[in-house]
Amino acid sequence: MKWRPDLYDKFQSERLMPMKDIVPFLEIRHNLEIIDLGCGSGALTECLAKMFPSSSIVTVPQRAF
Repeated sequence: MKWRPDLYDKFQSERLMPMKDIVPFLEIRHNLEIIDLGCGSGALTECLAKMFPSSSIVTVPQRAF
């Protein structure tokens, strides 16, 4: 299937909901190594970067697996 950024962005709020549901259960720590599998446009990666500013994040687009 061809990548459609316009269609992907249309449902951004729906993809953000599970992350918002999980965040209260996470222990916010420093210097973590985070892997964002299926990172899409990177919108959720940006949220992770703000939540964990001293951590490193590796993104792996869905087309990579």
